[in-house]
Order: sequence, then structure tokens, then C-alpha cells
Amino acid sequence: MEHLLKKIEESYARRTGNPSLQKNCWERVTEILPPTLAAVSSDSPYSSGIIAEKSGDLGMALLWIVEASLIRGLLGELIKEEPSGSRLRGIAENIGPELIGALAHSEDKDAPLTLTEEGGRLLLSGRKKYITGGSTADFILITGREVGEEKISRMVLIPIGMLPPDALQELSLNTLGTISHASLNLERSGLPAHYAFSLEASTLRRALKKWSLIERSLILESFLGLMLYIMNRSSGLIVFEGNIRETVQRMRIDQTAVIRKQIASALEGTRVEENRIPVQELLDCVQSLKRALENDAGILSADLLARTRDLDLFSHIRL
Repeated sequence: MEHLLKKIEESYARRTGNPSLQKNCWERVTEILPPTLAAVSSDSPYSSGIIAEKSGDLGMALLWIVEASLIRGLLGELIKEEPSGSRLRGIAENIGPELIGALAHSEDKDAPLTLTEEGGRLLLSGRKKYITGGSTADFILITGREVGEEKISRMVLIPIGMLPPDALQELSLNTLGTISHASLNLERSGLPAHYAFSLEASTLRRALKKWSLIERSLILESFLGLMLYIMNRSSGLIVFEGNIRETVQRMRIDQTAVIRKQIASALEGTRVEENRIPVQELLDCVQSLKRALENDAGILSADLLARTRDLDLFSHIRL
């Protein structure tokens, strides 16, 4: 694992903004750290947290989180609701760890995605935004609703090759440069009906909420790992305020404990609680770290400075 983490660290700059190298790196990651979540009893962070803390690559950590929770965790639960022998179940059960799945769930309020059925086919119309891994994905899960409905009620699994050529548009963000981001725009795009899940709308919404809670918890753990990486790399160069390093380390351990309980509940089929570390304490530590880095930015290496941009992660996503 140490060799892999060193390779991730060393290739950070080359992979930034390069989807082809990002995909190659992901394939190497899955050989050692497959995107699966299991109940563990140690204080060690999950694979995404290890990636962030040891290589400083929050983007790759986030991709691992999405693949483990919002793709494989969610799919593993929902596919049990599909009839045995269905084509969709067969597709989902044969998704290898090296394949990148994307979840198109965040909506454009002006054009929420709708699904209608015509002649045994589904027609999808609407826009989705902020799709992690969208430009490098092999398949995509898309949530939507029937025309006239307010809440999400349907989900489809689509191989990327079945989307219109210009449906996915790459997004350029100021953070997480080592993974791709995309938006999705569909206008009466046709799809065979067997790519749609047949489960109840309430079941879908509960599963999305459950795995989204786990995703956010894992992101917090990895973000704390990135903070530790930056402080370790700049140790001896930067003077930090108070006992920030000890505080961040404590929060990381506490957050890992939260995740262990959440994943255990998810695997047992019980309610996943929205527990997490104190958000304001985390944000205070982030501001303290950023002040220290800004005061001595001129003595930091270019690749470390690039990683500090990810400290602005919560400008793009909600805690």
C-alpha cells in the first residue's frame, strides 16, 4: 500500500485536469484498495481517509468515497429489490471494482429531470449538476421523477456509451483537480425501459438519504486527513496556532468512530444516525490553518500549495 500511496502523491500534478491519467490511477487504486465498505473495529481511517492523509489527494479520496458509498453501497441495497434474473440486476452484479460509476442526483432547479414512458422506452429530460467522476465514468446512475411529481421517485442505470455525445459537459472547479466533474443535459433522450429500477419511490429516497449521510461522513474524515497531510508536509516551515494539529487528529479519530457506527447500521439494515464532529470546531481549524499557510505561502512547494486549494471544499458542498 505504501508504494501505491507514494505513486498517488508523486503523480498529483500530472493528473490534475487530465481525465485519462485520473482513470489509470483509479484502476491502480482499486487493485489495492477496492471501493467497498465493511464494519471495522480499529481506529484506522477508511481507505479514502488513508489516501487523503498519506498522499494529500482529496480528489482521489472523494472518488473512492463516491464509488464505495453512493455507487456500490447504494446499488448493493437497491438491486436486492429487483427481480431475480432481471437484466438490470445482471448488469449491476457484474460491475467490477475498476469501473467508475457516477451519480447524477444534484438538480438544476430550473430543469428537474423527468422520465416518461413511450412505447416501452423511457424518455429522460432535464439537467443535473456537480457529478463527481462524470467525465471518466463507465456508467451513470440518474435520479428523476415522473412528470408532475415534486420528489425523486425513479432511478436508471445507463452505460455512458448510451448517452448522447454531448450530454455530459465537463465542469472546471477551483478544487479537487485530480478528479473530473461534469453536468448532464438531456432532452427526450431514449433508453430501454429495463435500465430503470422497479422499486418503490420511498425505498429509493430512504436509500439515497442513508448512503448520502455515509458519504458526507467519509468526506469529513478525508478532509481532516488532508489537513493532517498539509501540516505534516509543512512542519518546520510553518508556525501553527495553538494545538491545531492535536485538535484535528482528535476530530479525525472521532469522525472515524462515527463512520464505523453508521456503516454497521447500514449493513444491519437499521437507521443510520446523522452524527458527526462539531462543524464549527472544524471550520475554525480550517481558518486557523489557512491563516498560517497564507502568512508563509512563499516558502511552500508548488505541489503543496495546489493541495491547499482543497481547503475551500466546503465552499462547493454543504457540511
